[in-house]
Amino acid sequence: CNCNSSPAGETCILECRGGDKCKDGTLTCRAGSPCQINCIGSNSCAGNSHIDGNDATDFDLTCDGPDACKGNTIINCGDGDCSVSCDSSNSCEDATVNVGDAQSFQCTGSCGSISAPSPFAAPTPNPTDNPTMRPTLKPTANPSLSPTAKPTNNPSHNPTKSPSKSPTISPTLNPSNNPTVTPTKAPTQSPIITRDPTSSPTGSPSKRPTEPPTSTSVVINAETGKQNVLGTTQSP
Repeated sequence: CNCNSSPAGETCILECRGGDKCKDGTLTCRAGSPCQINCIGSNSCAGNSHIDGNDATDFDLTCDGPDACKGNTIINCGDGDCSVSCDSSNSCEDATVNVGDAQSFQCTGSCGSISAPSPFAAPTPNPTDNPTMRPTLKPTANPSLSPTAKPTNNPSHNPTKSPSKSPTISPTLNPSNNPTVTPTKAPTQSPIITRDPTSSPTGSPSKRPTEPPTSTSVVINAETGKQNVLGTTQSP
């Protein structure tokens, strides 16, 4: 059973559905194309079947049903990703997988009785020249999809365990060298910007300050030491 010679590049699909449908037969994938083979049913690709994906790229085989691919069945992967699925408890019993030049291999389902290598993936073609000597023991389960292109050279030794979910988009360029250890949990929603803040703020501010503060002019008599209030007005 073969795939048509054209169109090349499209997935070659071979269906063996039904009892003994392709038993003791040869299934050949199209060269240079992904290949998908479905052996569905009792003994559908069992016995001395030869499933040949040598010339394919990605290769995917499903064995579903009692003894579907059981026996002396030979399975040859292509040169791309190779996947074998053994959906029944004995559907791949005694079958043999040859991975050849496959870039990766995995077997899912009941793979205990199949002759096949351990799952693997091809290594990266461009590994880093400077791998970390102390990789994290607990990497994040949700890595950033857009990591920074210019990470800091001086990361914090004691990062917060509860980072903000909505960090500021425009952080200050001149952060405080001595930030408060116990910042307020209820900061003002409408802060007043002043260019001349007091250098000695009170250590015990009023918990209920007046809402319309007064503006008072006071003159101290140098001879008597008495204070004279010249005028009192409410601030607008």
